[in-house]
Amino acid sequence: MRPLFSVPFSPRRQILLGDDTFVASLEPYIKRVREVEEVPRGQRFVDRPGLEELLRDVEYQPNAVRDNLIREAHWKHWYTLVEIAEIVGLHYTRVSRIVNQR
Repeated sequence: MRPLFSVPFSPRRQILLGDDTFVASLEPYIKRVREVEEVPRGQRFVDRPGLEELLRDVEYQPNAVRDNLIREAHWKHWYTLVEIAEIVGLHYTRVSRIVNQR
């Protein structure tokens, strides 16, 4: 069945609604809000890349590469250990050990 109308925009994590130009114009504001803890987590990190995108094909990578990707997802993009564990198929305590390795 064909849709009755087309939508010229797509919601981004159910927070931003508009075309890519509009969303891009909000990036400076979003980066300032990231540090404000009163703003819900989902809204503070609306511009971060998707976890599936960050950890794409991680199961085919050597452990050292996998571990670096996991650390980046946690420390740089603020994904939780549980979120990462679900994607990579490890227990969250194992992900915690990987994240805290130096």
